[in-house]
Amino acid sequence: MSLLKRVTPMAALVALAGLGACGGDTVGPEDVDPQALSSDLDAMAATFDNNAAFQSLATLSELFPQYAATAAVRGTLPIRVPAGAEGPGEGLGAAITARLGAARALASLASPRGVLALFPSDVLGKTLVWDEATDQYVVSQTVPGAPANGIRIQLYVVDATTGRPVEPVLQLGYVDLTDESTAQADKLGVLLTLAGTTLADYDISLSRATTTFSLDAAGYVRKPDLTGRVDFDLQNTLNIQSLSGSILYVLNAADGTSVRLEATGSETSATVLFRVSHGGNSIELSGTVTETSLNIDIKYNGTTVATISGSPDNPTFTGVGGRQLTSQELVALLEIFARAGEFLGEFGDAIFRPAEIVFRP
Repeated sequence: MSLLKRVTPMAALVALAGLGACGGDTVGPEDVDPQALSSDLDAMAATFDNNAAFQSLATLSELFPQYAATAAVRGTLPIRVPAGAEGPGEGLGAAITARLGAARALASLASPRGVLALFPSDVLGKTLVWDEATDQYVVSQTVPGAPANGIRIQLYVVDATTGRPVEPVLQLGYVDLTDESTAQADKLGVLLTLAGTTLADYDISLSRATTTFSLDAAGYVRKPDLTGRVDFDLQNTLNIQSLSGSILYVLNAADGTSVRLEATGSETSATVLFRVSHGGNSIELSGTVTETSLNIDIKYNGTTVATISGSPDNPTFTGVGGRQLTSQELVALLEIFARAGEFLGEFGDAIFRPAEIVFRP
């Protein structure tokens, strides 16, 4: 069976993976309210979903100029299920194929290249604006304000049909990209503003050793009305020789909602910890996945209440210790993790998009 038509272990890992650290005193599984945790997760996602500047950045970054070859970086970006995919196996399998192809290309590279400027000297301190005559971003010779060690890119209201700025353009804000590199890693600073208010501030770091490749991002995103904030730390590591990888994603909202993903996997097996928590209550999936089998525990506040067995294509849910999940609880549980996985994929993809401008093998 083609890789594009099945759920591989790494695909299942990422499909299950995503969420938050526990906090507070542990209480019993009977205290968990899946619907309440779902609402908490929706509030966290609103920091990203309802953020016009961040959505503009995510969309328009496809049109940003590229100052270096970026195929290797794209191969390490968080896996997303492409729109219109027939199922998770097909979409995730295609994404995994692309990632492994990038890993093989990286295998021919030498050790770290040392410190080189991320931006060409002729664009440093310049602002990029949308040119309606050519339908592309161009370097302005007159618009001031760009950082001396990087560039500024204006962000606009986007036409949902074309994915391009509405014309005449309506500016929302801008993103400043700065070179914060060290001898150990290339580092891109990202500062996102809407009408002069900072909505995101984070760094993207790229580091390479002889056999490993890491792409990380850490900082925060907040809502335009400043009522919500999410701090995040996203770490991706790929072993070029073994074609195995690990993910550690942690998101913490100002209201106490947390999302955590710990995952390691290869082409044949994977382990995963996937948790969402708030106010001392948590729901968790943890266990192992192979091409043909699942061994996953469902935990409420640290207590196993059910298991998932069978195969990735045909999972079986079984209650544990007399705590049989009702059909309503099971539906709510699966909805939480489906929503969390979707949110985490879109969030991570958008966070890493600016890296495609400058990072190179």
